[in-house]
Amino acid sequence: MAHESCMCIYHENADLVLQGISKSLHHLVSMKNLFEETVCTSPSEFCYYRQCVNCRQLKASDILSDGIDIEDSASWSIWKKLNSRYELLHLTGTFRALLEEIDSLWSNFIIHNFYTREQRDYIALIKETSTITTFAVVQAYRPLGPTIL
Repeated sequence: MAHESCMCIYHENADLVLQGISKSLHHLVSMKNLFEETVCTSPSEFCYYRQCVNCRQLKASDILSDGIDIEDSASWSIWKKLNSRYELLHLTGTFRALLEEIDSLWSNFIIHNFYTREQRDYIALIKETSTITTFAVVQAYRPLGPTIL
């Protein structure tokens, strides 16, 4: 996954919430495994945008709540924007609230993961096809990745 190099709020919050889930379940829930369980085996762009008929209904909470009492207590941390600043909040609630938190983050996380993968692959292609007589102008403002002019 792109998380090895991306330290954005999408990845950080998914990681923090999954740490809380792992603590509640008493076993490690990895971002990679949960991601793979909520999209198709060979995901397309439709999977990432939650438009695929085969995987759009898959929710992280459905996978994580199997065999769990959702009324048990849980604690987790999350970055939230408060008064124009991001603050790390430490929350306590039910496992149900924690599952609602992961569901609220998950679709944006999946889309962001798609963008970072596409960018990584595109940059690799640029490096692979570059020669001493070529150059690339990379612009980071586009949501779908860098542009070559």
